[in-house]
Amino acid sequence: MILRAQEADGGWGDHSLVAYRALVTHGLLDELTGLTPLPADWRVARDIPAPDGRLETLTYDGERLWINDREAGEAIAVSPEDGSVLKRLSLPAGKCVGIGWWDGGLAVTEAESKRLLKLDPETGRITREVSLDYGEWLNGVAEMDGEAWIADGFMGCVWRVNTANPDQHTGLVLGAPIPMDLAATPGGVWHTDIFAPAMVKTDPEGKLIDWGEKPFGRHTAGICWDGENLWALDAETKRICVIEKALGE
Repeated sequence: MILRAQEADGGWGDHSLVAYRALVTHGLLDELTGLTPLPADWRVARDIPAPDGRLETLTYDGERLWINDREAGEAIAVSPEDGSVLKRLSLPAGKCVGIGWWDGGLAVTEAESKRLLKLDPETGRITREVSLDYGEWLNGVAEMDGEAWIADGFMGCVWRVNTANPDQHTGLVLGAPIPMDLAATPGGVWHTDIFAPAMVKTDPEGKLIDWGEKPFGRHTAGICWDGENLWALDAETKRICVIEKALGE
């Protein structure tokens, strides 16, 4: 696990001191230093450029990829073919922390007002509002089996909100502690994690079914599923990539 979490520069980012202390304490520093680097869990099958901005969270509407620009307060739609910007949509004034696709519209989670909004993706008009006042540290959102799943980093779970009756909600603990962005795929939901250096797939009952390192380390800022491909946003190099599991190659 320590080797898997190691970044390209040989360190562990903000966790480097803890990692080195663990290696020294358990007498593993020299042994692990001499080992061959582990192969990457993921390979980039294709990439397109991402627009400038403070980009976080990613979703797909059936034709376009959408990215949340936290700094500009915009949702940006781009072509999955070449990355060209197709639309810029101003988001409501509340602090938008995640976007997704839910109930046929662009879903937005707001941290300050603690609510889930559905927006008309062409006009930005709010067409539905759901209170999330039971949440704490809201993050990404995705639609799974007729429910809106909203990541809550403080509570360490996702809130499963019934689309037909949004007053019904349950918490589900995922396979890693602080979920950020979500991608609903067949059989389960992938999520990026703030604390763990991993992407984790959990089934609808909370069972861990797959995992891998974050493809771009701490710069993995968003993920989504387009029906065939898993996409990931590399916030450092400003690109959006189709990623595939690479182990066994």
